[in-house]
Amino acid sequence: MLTLNGTAGNAQAVLTWTAATGAETYKVQRSVVGGAYADVATGLEVLNYTDASVVNGTAYSYRIAAVNASGQTLSNIVTLTPNVAQATTGTLEGQYRNGDSGASGNAVTPQFNLKNTGTQPIDLSTVKLRYYFTKDGTGDLTFWCDYAQIGSTNIEGKFVTLTPAKGTADTVLEISFKSGAGSLAAGAETGVI
Repeated sequence: MLTLNGTAGNAQAVLTWTAATGAETYKVQRSVVGGAYADVATGLEVLNYTDASVVNGTAYSYRIAAVNASGQTLSNIVTLTPNVAQATTGTLEGQYRNGDSGASGNAVTPQFNLKNTGTQPIDLSTVKLRYYFTKDGTGDLTFWCDYAQIGSTNIEGKFVTLTPAKGTADTVLEISFKSGAGSLAAGAETGVI
C-alpha cells in the first residue's frame, strides 16, 4: 500500500511515502486545494521529496503516483499549508567540550550537545549556536561537520567577522540546522555535533 506523509515548513512541504510493490518510479502531484492536480516531480526513484516552490499561507493537496509499465497507483492525499516558522518557546541546555586539545593543531574542533529541558518540542531549524574565538592569521576559514548524530548533512556553519571585536574574540562560528534535523522532543538530546 502506498502511504504518503507530509510536513509543512517555511515555504516548503516535506513529503515521504512508503514503497509500492512493483513501482519503477514515483511522481509527486500537487493541487491548490480544490484545483486540478499537476506533476511537480517525475521519475523519482527515492521515497521523499521537498517541494520548495510553495507559498506560505496557501493550502496544497499532494498525492504520489507509483508508476510502472502497467500504469500508475495513487496514494492517499495529504493537505499541507506552509507557514513561516514560529519563534521557538522552550528551554535548551547547551553542552560543550573541546574535541582537540593539542597545542599544535590548526583546527578549532568544538563539540556540542543540545538538550531540550522544556516541556514542548523545539524545531531545530529555529536554533543557532554561536562559538566565539580569535582567528589566527589571514587565511580563509572552512566549516566542516564530520559527525552529528542527527546527520552531518543537516548542519550548516558560517564564519562572521565581529566588528567591533567582542572581548578578545574577533570571529564567530554560527552553526544552524536544516529542516531535515527535525524537532527535539522534550527531554531529548541532539547527541554530539
